[in-house]
Amino acid sequence: MFTLAEIKDRISVPPNLFNEDLAPVLLDIIEGTYANKILPYVGLVVCVYDLPHIGAGEVHPGEGAAHFKVTIRLVVFRPFVGEVLVGRVLECRSDGLKVTLGFFSDIHIPSTALFHESRFKLDADGQKYWQWLQDGSEEGHFVLYAGDLVKFRVRSVEFTEVEASAKGVQAHTTIEALSSVADVGSSEGLRLRRRSSSVDIPTEQDVSQQPMEITGVISDAGLGHISWW
Repeated sequence: MFTLAEIKDRISVPPNLFNEDLAPVLLDIIEGTYANKILPYVGLVVCVYDLPHIGAGEVHPGEGAAHFKVTIRLVVFRPFVGEVLVGRVLECRSDGLKVTLGFFSDIHIPSTALFHESRFKLDADGQKYWQWLQDGSEEGHFVLYAGDLVKFRVRSVEFTEVEASAKGVQAHTTIEALSSVADVGSSEGLRLRRRSSSVDIPTEQDVSQQPMEITGVISDAGLGHISWW
C-alpha cells in the first residue's frame, strides 16, 4: 500500500534562510511542496523519507535565492493491483459503493464488482444499502450500509493529468488493471495491463477529474463486510 518513490527536483532557498542548517530547510520546503499531493503516475505523497543527494547551491544573476538540485525519496500511497485493503463505506449508490481509507476517498466499487445476486435497496428509514442474496435468499444479514467496514481487492489504479492544449484542455489517463475481472480471485497467472489515452475537453466543460482513482472488487471469498467471514 505504501512504497518509496525517488524523484529529482530543483529547490530554491530564500536568502533569509542562508544562516540555517541546509538539510532541515530543504526538508521543510519539500514537505510544503509535496506532502498530501498526488503526483501523476507516482501516487499520493505521505511524507519525505530522506534526501539521498543534495547538489551544490547555485545563485543566478539578478536573483537572491540559492538553487539546489536534490534527489528526494518520498513515502507514497500507491496500492498494487490485486492488493487487499480495508476501508469504510462512505456512500451506497445505485452504481455501487464509494469507499474511504480515511486519508484517501476516491475509491469506487462498481455494482458489477459486488457479489452475484446483490441488490440495491432502501430500508424503512429511507437509508440506502446493498444486500447480498446468498443462494438467492433474502434471509440473513449480508448487508452493507454507509459506515460499514469492507475488505476489497484493488482491481485498477487510474491516474489522470489535465493540461492546457491548443484545443482547450486535454486529459491524459493511464490505467493499471488486471487483464480481466475473473483474474482477480486468483493469485496464479495474474497479468497486469497498462492502458493510456488522451482526450480533448472543451474549455467550457467541467474538468474536475480526480488525479488518482482506485476501483475495487468484493465479489470473491473473504471479501465484503468484515463480519461476513
